Amino acid sequence: MCLVIAISDDFEGDGMNRDIENISTLFQKLNYLVCICRNLTAREIGERLKMFAEDEDHGDSVILFFLVHGTAQGMVAADKQIFETRRVFEYLKPANAPRLAGKPKLVFFEQCRGTGSETGYVIIQDTKKAVRRSGRAHESAGKAPTTIPKFSDVLISHATMPGYYAYANGDGAYHIQNLVQTISERAHESHLEEMLVEVRRRVCALDIDDEEGTVKQMPMMTSTLTKRFFFNTNSHSQA
Repeated sequence: MCLVIAISDDFEGDGMNRDIENISTLFQKLNYLVCICRNLTAREIGERLKMFAEDEDHGDSVILFFLVHGTAQGMVAADKQIFETRRVFEYLKPANAPRLAGKPKLVFFEQCRGTGSETGYVIIQDTKKAVRRSGRAHESAGKAPTTIPKFSDVLISHATMPGYYAYANGDGAYHIQNLVQTISERAHESHLEEMLVEVRRRVCALDIDDEEGTVKQMPMMTSTLTKRFFFNTNSHSQA
């Protein structure tokens, strides 16, 4: 199963609809059942994660995508309340999701994690103006929450480093664009962590045109997977 939680005031303006479409198309081809939830309040996010964790039909693995605006403290829900990132993993612990114990749990956060911008060398020219997936660009950066899981078989991928912006344009988030493209190209031959190295290489090579000038973005991954994870590209089977 693949759960996508998407929250935005303007799905077209920041390209989030494109992200949803691309994620759905890719993972349906990889034999996942994709469920999309839009504009949930903080309470509803918790309720949906609880339902997801308790589901009896996960299959061999699960994927969660959070396409949201964010701050250093967490995700900005539809009611403008902060849903702390670390809470996601409480729902995925074996005590709360016993049927997921020992199964790969892949969690992707597409959001800003603060208000910092990083400059760097120009490698790839991108002429489309970028927007920040923060929701509130004037907000001060705080201490980022710790999201390292206390149990095994979890992979966590963040669009950016703690304290920094994540960027998008009309085609969607730069991180999601490269993630979908890389998995589409290499799922038949590479395991996930190997593909995410390529995603990081592609994203950090981009020259992003922000309102403050040329900036960079560096995705970040944490993994406690105990085995290499391959998507099963055969039909009639999950990953």
